[in-house]
Amino acid sequence: MNEDTMIKEGLRDWAEEVRVPGDLADRALRARRTRLFGFAGSGAVLVAVAVTAVVTLLPGASPDRTIVAERPRPAASPAPTTVHSDTENDPPVNLVAAGPWAVGSYYSTEWVDTGRGTETLRYTWSVYDQGKGRYVRTPYQWVDVLPGMGLAAVLEGDLPSRRLGLLDLTTMTYTRWYDLEDAAGSVYWSPDGSKLVATTYSAPPDETKWTDAKRTSGEHVPQSRTGFHVINPNAGTRTWRPLPPDPDAMGSREDLRWDDDSTRLWATKITGGGRWLYDTEGVRLGSEEDYPRRMNEAGVSPNGRLRAGPAGLPTKVTDVETGEVVGRQRMLQLWAWVDDDHLIGLGCARDCDNEFDNALVMVSVDGKETVQLASYRDSRNSWRPILVRR
Repeated sequence: MNEDTMIKEGLRDWAEEVRVPGDLADRALRARRTRLFGFAGSGAVLVAVAVTAVVTLLPGASPDRTIVAERPRPAASPAPTTVHSDTENDPPVNLVAAGPWAVGSYYSTEWVDTGRGTETLRYTWSVYDQGKGRYVRTPYQWVDVLPGMGLAAVLEGDLPSRRLGLLDLTTMTYTRWYDLEDAAGSVYWSPDGSKLVATTYSAPPDETKWTDAKRTSGEHVPQSRTGFHVINPNAGTRTWRPLPPDPDAMGSREDLRWDDDSTRLWATKITGGGRWLYDTEGVRLGSEEDYPRRMNEAGVSPNGRLRAGPAGLPTKVTDVETGEVVGRQRMLQLWAWVDDDHLIGLGCARDCDNEFDNALVMVSVDGKETVQLASYRDSRNSWRPILVRR
């Protein structure tokens, strides 16, 4: 996993609120195959592209943030080309996917009492069980699915946790457990799947002291980040390095994630936006102010010609060279490129009278084609999907 920007997922035909059959995505794409795609067998063939990171939601004090991969790379083998939807189940039971992206996991949260005058988030995670061919609930407080959806890193017990495991998603058995002397509040795979980074904390990373019953305002809670583990399962190596909290951070969760090159680490930069960059020894390398993952953008299309715009209704796609708007979409956010002509994003129901009533949707650049991938839900208190390259 990897992540860091904002809300949801969704979209479909905005003018009409209809439930679509599970194969509508393939039918919609098939109707335009002579103009957009090649055709093989009974399914639409999307442009095969693998992306160097996963799209995720950032749990924690701001659980509606997302991360979107920007830089594509040639696939070692053809990327999946099918589209799968599950609009009848809430949350989904059957696979939700479009092109190279799938909902590898999803989670919900609730606030629980810590017993010391504060509250923290408790997570309920579900993952896609490859053996059963459906999503199943897990007992873990943190899950990060490896690109390819064959393995997941999990944290056992309350956060921060001293037990990190690797879970085979076909057999649902553990391949390895790590006992952590410094307890972790999150864990993320590197984009190349070779390493893990687990950020360590001295207290629950989502701890908050609310000052009202509706949880709209709270008091400052001492920051608790202590450092991070870097684990290489194949090499059998594990290191821990100290990393104090960012003085400007507004909450206690300050997770580290891998950069696209799988060698550097990054964390959210509160003041001025963007992100801080670190090496694996914890040395700060500098910052990036204009970073798509902080701006809710899918970034540049696989062919490098188009750029998805920031969150907002409507969203837009522009030409990279000229800046000209080439398409507008009745979307809340654009998360990731399915191919050069389609994106996955977050769309709202009906006439967008309530931005929190939204769903995961695939949309064309011109905004004329939308395919609802998952059910509509109230994103403030419902399940939140995490997209991963499959």
